[in-house]
Amino acid sequence: MGLKYSKDYTVSYFDADVNSNMKLPNLMSVALEVSGEQSSVLGRSDKYLIDTYGCAWVVLEYKFEITRLPVYEEKLKIVTEATSYNKFFTYRDFVYYDQDGQELVKISSTWSLMNLQERKIENITDEIVAPYHSEKLNKLVRGNKYKKIENYTIEHPYSVRFYDLDINGHVNNTKYFDWLVDVLDDQFLTDYEPTTMYFKYIKEIHYGSQVESKVLVEDSTTYHEIYTGSEKNAQAEIIWRKRNK
Repeated sequence: MGLKYSKDYTVSYFDADVNSNMKLPNLMSVALEVSGEQSSVLGRSDKYLIDTYGCAWVVLEYKFEITRLPVYEEKLKIVTEATSYNKFFTYRDFVYYDQDGQELVKISSTWSLMNLQERKIENITDEIVAPYHSEKLNKLVRGNKYKKIENYTIEHPYSVRFYDLDINGHVNNTKYFDWLVDVLDDQFLTDYEPTTMYFKYIKEIHYGSQVESKVLVEDSTTYHEIYTGSEKNAQAEIIWRKRNK
């Protein structure tokens, strides 16, 4: 097990949707901020990695397990832990707790190290991850096996704008979440809330690209894919439940 790092957080007006629930992109954005704070405290900040190795961490996969979404003005404790790693990947968990210590959301994530100059994945050395005290694994942790989609219920185009980019020069992770959920209509998002979500990044997207967000809706599960032209860039599966009103 790795070192844990925690932060208190209050759900802001900016974080909340029309149902007063914390938005999925904001859940991830805040979690990434907390992991970045831990890395800085441990001497492994983004700047350190870039200056020393010319590399940066990139997220490959997420799994969200949602007991209940945080709500506007709710006070939370967010705990993160880089649990384990191997030559190719590191694995990090995030848990959102309410004031009574009840778990609201757990996010499991898989990361790799990218060479920013060559835009390719680098091997992860013991020296880079040593401060996190993570367990070293000799095997890979398998992610979700995604359904093959042949017909879509909805397709919607988007253009990549300047403010969609992060400091690594590609589309910010949370922007994908916007595209995934935005393709669903407002009535669906009003009536349903997510309970489980799997998400996988396949290929980065750059400024000026034309993006197509596609979804297949089957009962309480939605199957998502994001394309630029004929190239698949990301995919997701979300399980929903009827919202209590």
